[in-house]
Amino acid sequence: METKKATTALSRGEVLTIAGLFIGWSFSYFCRIHLFVVADEYREDVQQNLQSYARMNSLGYASYAVGKLAYGVPVDRYGGKQALLFNMVGSSLCTVLFSGGSSVWYFELMWILLRGVQPAGWIGLVKVAGKEIHESRMGRAMAVLTLSFSVGDLVARQTLAAFLHAGLSWRGIFVVSASATLLAALPVYFLVTDSRQSSSKYEKTEPSVSLIEESNDTNNEHTVATKSFSSSLQSCRPLLKKRVLWLMCALMFCMNAIRETFQTYSAEYLQNEAKMSPSQAAFTSGLFSLMGIPATILVGFVVDSLKKRRRGYVVPFFLLPLTVTLALLATAKNPSRALATSLIAICGFLTIGPYSLCCGTMIVEAADDLNVGVTAGIIDFFGSLGAIGIMQVSGMGYETLFKALLWLGILATVVSIALGKEMSKGTSEK
Repeated sequence: METKKATTALSRGEVLTIAGLFIGWSFSYFCRIHLFVVADEYREDVQQNLQSYARMNSLGYASYAVGKLAYGVPVDRYGGKQALLFNMVGSSLCTVLFSGGSSVWYFELMWILLRGVQPAGWIGLVKVAGKEIHESRMGRAMAVLTLSFSVGDLVARQTLAAFLHAGLSWRGIFVVSASATLLAALPVYFLVTDSRQSSSKYEKTEPSVSLIEESNDTNNEHTVATKSFSSSLQSCRPLLKKRVLWLMCALMFCMNAIRETFQTYSAEYLQNEAKMSPSQAAFTSGLFSLMGIPATILVGFVVDSLKKRRRGYVVPFFLLPLTVTLALLATAKNPSRALATSLIAICGFLTIGPYSLCCGTMIVEAADDLNVGVTAGIIDFFGSLGAIGIMQVSGMGYETLFKALLWLGILATVVSIALGKEMSKGTSEK
């Protein structure tokens, strides 16, 4: 096995891999948000009522959530790079097929298939990062890769909106989206390294708090490539017995529910409660995501500067003040524009920073090298459940919604402290 001394600087191979992964996941957003950009034009053209459109989106989200569970074992068996490319090529193909439809049932089927191939992308990205990036640089690397969420969404929305403004039909927008995603698969193929070995290309500098018990056959460097699919499933059984896994699932449930709520309802809240105009509310709501950028970068540098046994405690330092801020939002009635804007911006900083850690670095830190895909899929699935759950509360008014977020914030804080203690048990300082 290749051994390299831990340094603070990224190697050339790591930089190229990070660039390829960033491009791949960012451009995947062209096939994730195209329908929402052209929703009105699409529904008017195909004569689909709002109820049918909502059902189609619900079925698509369910397909996406199930896919997070389904892709874990295949990603661990066949590799993360292949999974990311499968997401990009599959999304492009389904997008083109969707644009050629004429009946509602066909659109629903294609949307379910389209959303069903997409979960493989992020799971594959985390798998590659866990194998190709040294743990001493993992925090910064995953911080950059997590920013691909915001960059991809922003670039895709602005690009497609420009084409729409220029008069391109919704079917043309779909073709543009598919073309952009498919072309971006080329740099992924050529830049991303994915060594198909049974463990990371780098030696661990400290023991891991692995969710999977180590195999006795540590000398076999090609276990992943040779083991049968059934044995892959059997290797996941010890995973379900680990307390760390369920703590991370609970934390992701809470964190994603909070994140999705602000990203979905911030503009509406500012317009109705802070009495902003629609354009002001839309612009100001962007502060939630914008403030998450420096928080994500900060978390990356902080994590890399800490020994492994202390990294689990980074999350509570964000969640404690987040809970206080959520309490202020839950109790603020008819807030001023300045207060509402400040609270949403603070929530963005305190939410997205630890969220980026939970959905990336902490998964790699906790998972066994052979089962990163399975671990990422299960934890991400619970994040989807959190988003689905909070949407059931969204129609009960802002006061009830923010009170629900407050309780989720309290629960997340308690869980994150317990998770930090649990993760510290499996590491030892050097």
